[in-house]
Amino acid sequence: MDKCPVCGENTKEVAGAIEYSYQDKKLLFCSLACLRIFQQFPEVYLSESEDEISILEDSRA
Repeated sequence: MDKCPVCGENTKEVAGAIEYSYQDKKLLFCSLACLRIFQQFPEVYLSESEDEISILEDSRA
């Protein structure tokens, strides 16, 4: 994943992006603040990512 799951910022463009593992998934965050928000409400941000992936997969079919 190349974007922060909380704010959507491109993590490839962020010096010092923070890597975090959650339920066997590697996630990159643009800042410690975004990581802390994610840690409080992971289900909110993971469900958005999974919905986005489903939409992309459906559009390719």
